Amino acid sequence: MKRAVDGLSSREFDVLVVGGGIVGACVARDAALRGLDVALIDRADFGGGASANCLKIVHGGLRYLQHLNVRRMRASIRERTAWLRIAPHLVEPMPFVLPIYGRGLERRSVYRVALAINDALSWDRNDGLPRERWLPRGRLLAREECVALVPQLDSPALQGGALVYDAQMYSPERLVLEVVLDACGAGAIAANHVECVAPLYRGGRLAGVRVRDRLDGRRHDVRARVVVLAAGAAAPGLVALLLGRDVPLPPFSLAMNLVAPALGPRVGFAVPSPGGRKLFVAPWRGRTLVGTAHYTYDGDPWAPHAERYVERFLDEVNRSIPGWGLERDDIALVHRGQVPLEPGGGGGRRGASGNVAAEPVLLRHHRIVDHTADGAPGLLTVVAEKFTTARRIAEEVVDRVFRKLGRPSPPCVTAEVPLPGAPRSAYALLEDAARHYAGLDPELRDALVRTYGRRYVHVLGAPTGDLDREALLRREFAFAMRNEMACGPGDLLARRAHLGARGLDDPVAERIARELTSARASGAAAVPASGAA
Repeated sequence: MKRAVDGLSSREFDVLVVGGGIVGACVARDAALRGLDVALIDRADFGGGASANCLKIVHGGLRYLQHLNVRRMRASIRERTAWLRIAPHLVEPMPFVLPIYGRGLERRSVYRVALAINDALSWDRNDGLPRERWLPRGRLLAREECVALVPQLDSPALQGGALVYDAQMYSPERLVLEVVLDACGAGAIAANHVECVAPLYRGGRLAGVRVRDRLDGRRHDVRARVVVLAAGAAAPGLVALLLGRDVPLPPFSLAMNLVAPALGPRVGFAVPSPGGRKLFVAPWRGRTLVGTAHYTYDGDPWAPHAERYVERFLDEVNRSIPGWGLERDDIALVHRGQVPLEPGGGGGRRGASGNVAAEPVLLRHHRIVDHTADGAPGLLTVVAEKFTTARRIAEEVVDRVFRKLGRPSPPCVTAEVPLPGAPRSAYALLEDAARHYAGLDPELRDALVRTYGRRYVHVLGAPTGDLDREALLRREFAFAMRNEMACGPGDLLARRAHLGARGLDDPVAERIARELTSARASGAAAVPASGAA
């Protein structure tokens, strides 16, 4: 996968996708696999926005039963299975404990019915999966079992729990990247760090966009018969840029997840917070994730004044689980992003007591806005709220693109076609790596296998004895720069390698990343050869 900026102006595309998060990446992949001529751009890096800010859960929608939304739950179950099927190295089963307190909807009898419905609706949850990736049936737990699994839930009010199974992403950033890789493998042209600066019109109709390469400042005209905006919180501004006026779209707010030290439990769990909602805690790659907090704030999530929301969230966590006593310095990283709200949902949700809860009302269903009525029949904007269902949303978007092109739509195959790094068995791949690269540190070796899947051999090259850590980092970074469109230190550390997303402070990795990317920028031939394909 090469950064093909010059190729963006080489021809008229069937569809240009603006936004390289999980939705935009899935749109580009689906369109390319169905035979369309596709271009994909992102103002920053692929998977660098809200897609990376999540609790890493690919969920089956059990909570939708509270509103009897069986259709939405069924869709989530199917999509969870699809991700387990096409990316077994990046998505794996995860057990969760839901506490039962014996009041309201949290009675044992209610959970018994909910688990039965969940099992009935997920009858095909393991279709096409290797047995190692099968999701077991949920079951009720006695109080003693619940406390043994999650001591943090121990309280006089606890009556037991429910053990359910969802799935967890090893790396959402890598999952987005693999989707982009597959799109490019199917013929799409992609380029990161490219931003829209103006619309292109022909005969009074939108015919594409003018873009600026943020690395060298050059401008290119990208002509396309259909433009799909999948740019998250940037979508309202882009729509205004392309149409010359504002168009009503869902508002956005701040979402945060904390990356804390490993705090004990090997299973995920939910815990009630004093505000009346549930926090979810999950073990992840030697860390503990806590989330998700939502606040009515539409500014830059990384601005200094947004730090007050981090402190507010940390206080809520400490009041929910007093034994942890987390301080700000304990938090390795705060994953931050902007998520869409229901129109008018920024004022918060009222609980049974009539108090306004801390979080705003999130968008319940994705929106695909056809701008024909706005004078731009070749423009679609998609606003989506969940990573889990991004593939299915993209399928709906591409169906609409075919209708706009006036062409019959081939069937969508993205739920069945494995992603580039997908092995037949993740466990077998780890065992194979242990045999052929026995001299490597086992933890680093396993991280590379989980990060790259069966492509890990292209990163490491031929087994030639031991590699020290610096040599291994140089090979990995060189591979990412040659084959995965990594352009700067942030791309390498946060979204290509297995380091940044966990908040690891690694001066050696930072030095190598700066050295290699600055050498490329200066034109020096300092990117070392590796086993890169």
